[in-house]
This record gives sequence, C-alpha cells and structure tokens, in this order.
Amino acid sequence: MPRVHTAHQPSFPQTPKVDAGAAVVFRHHDSKNPGWFFGRDPDGIEGYFPTDWFDLDEPAGIAHARRDYDGVELAVSPGDAVEVIATCGPWALVRTTAATGWIPVSCLQ
Repeated sequence: MPRVHTAHQPSFPQTPKVDAGAAVVFRHHDSKNPGWFFGRDPDGIEGYFPTDWFDLDEPAGIAHARRDYDGVELAVSPGDAVEVIATCGPWALVRTTAATGWIPVSCLQ
C-alpha cells in the first residue's frame, strides 16, 4: 500500500454527498483542478465533484451522478498507509484503516 509523504487537512467543514442517479446543480468547471466541477448537492451543500462520475448537461446546469459520491477529505500524516481506490485529476480517493476520503495525489509517495 502507498504511504503518505505530505500531510493533508480537510479544506471544508461540510462536503457534498450524492447517491447514484441523483442530480446536482452544475455551476462551472474548476480551473485549478482539472476533471472537477463546482456545484450544489440535493441538500444544498456546495462543493466540488469529479466530472467523470457525472453525466453533465451544462446548458441546463444539471449533472446526474453515475455512482455514489461523497466529497469528504481525509486528514492524513506522513507515513500513513492508504489504499488508493480511484484518482480524478489531482485528487485520489483513498481508504485508511479508519475512513475513506479524498486527498491530493501529491501527498502520496
């Protein structure tokens, strides 16, 4: 399993969450994180979503989830072992012994 070499702390106190098939409001593509867009989940929580996990209808301002998505970021420290589940642009969805969430790919060795 890869190990974390750079610490990461979550950036947002609340993160979006959406079930497969549900619609989110599409606002705009994230210019700082290729492969991600900014939007709002069905509960009104704004945040970032991986573009490849959604069917986008940009003119209508809607994106439908192809799979369950939870935008929670993990706090990790150097030396932590993680299992990489998926990568989307500069972010990796990882699992530790305690939780699953997103960290920047740059944190991994």
